[in-house]
Amino acid sequence: MKRGGPWGKTTVEYLIAIDADLLIYQEGVLLFREEAFPVAELARSLWFWMSEQPDADFIFNSLSYEEEEIICLRQDGSSWSITSSFDPELRVSGIGQDELVRIFRSFIREVHAGLIALGVDPIPVIYNE
Repeated sequence: MKRGGPWGKTTVEYLIAIDADLLIYQEGVLLFREEAFPVAELARSLWFWMSEQPDADFIFNSLSYEEEEIICLRQDGSSWSITSSFDPELRVSGIGQDELVRIFRSFIREVHAGLIALGVDPIPVIYNE
């Protein structure tokens, strides 16, 4: 994780400035890679989604991109699927609710630790509204 640009003191400035490569694997196969992805912003969005509406579909629209539906999680029967407007061919499917929560908690912990390593307090960036 790194600073993608200059930042100030506001949450929005941190969300835009902190990025890392985002990789999505399924069964050990790399399906999606986006360099310099706003991982702090994604972690924050996932945190609030898991806290408030974990049974609803999740759509991630970033402050850093004009495109919409950058990451989408949709219920597909008893499991979840992941798609992205960045790669129309991407469709990760068959993810159970428990696995999804485990993956996202792990991702949020990694971003949390990365923020600390950069000298940034993760509480206002990820967890505070």
